[in-house]
Amino acid sequence: MKEFITACPRNCYSTCSLKVVVDNDKVINVTPLSTNRATPMGVCLKGLSYVERANSKHRILYPHKKNKDGKFTRITWDEALTIIAEKLTTLKKDYGSQSVLFYAASGMSGLLNEISGKFWRQIYGGVT
Repeated sequence: MKEFITACPRNCYSTCSLKVVVDNDKVINVTPLSTNRATPMGVCLKGLSYVERANSKHRILYPHKKNKDGKFTRITWDEALTIIAEKLTTLKKDYGSQSVLFYAASGMSGLLNEISGKFWRQIYGGVT
């Protein structure tokens, strides 16, 4: 078994500290760390539900692409990132930086310190 100290990635400000126990590549336990100043009383249900969420049979583990017949086929991460980069580049070139909307909610302000906002401002400019 391995133990990891991490932060809850759910969309909330607190990004609670968690101890995650993994056995045979499967999450088996999630517990709160009392050292998190934002939530010293513990983690909310969203964070504690990660055992179920991580092990769900419905969890999508790999990128997929929709075919012309409406079905999805698995593609590599390199293919997926290339498709996304090409689409974003084309949209910005053809329609300007206002053609893509970046939306952020409360989860942007926690431990990640607005990293996705900084990413979008850097590649698209400050108008998304």
